[in-house]
Amino acid sequence: MARQFAGVMGLLAFASVMCRAMLAQDGLMESAAAACGCLAAYAVAGAIVGRLAQFIVDESVRSQLLADIQAKTTTAAGGKQPESVGP
Repeated sequence: MARQFAGVMGLLAFASVMCRAMLAQDGLMESAAAACGCLAAYAVAGAIVGRLAQFIVDESVRSQLLADIQAKTTTAAGGKQPESVGP
């Protein structure tokens, strides 16, 4: 997920800087250098956001699975709490 966010955000930044330069009729070399800098900066930001999103999704799924396992083992044990559940 981090690579996908990095790629999307980096390319979006590059394209927006190049479009802005084209509309303002700026020089190609200066605009390309600025676009590459923005691509790198936004790709790093996208990787961080993507890694954080992946962590949040993983933790949510893990807690939901543990809650389901807890409920099923409690029901299977006849309402008694099992000795050890979880990691």
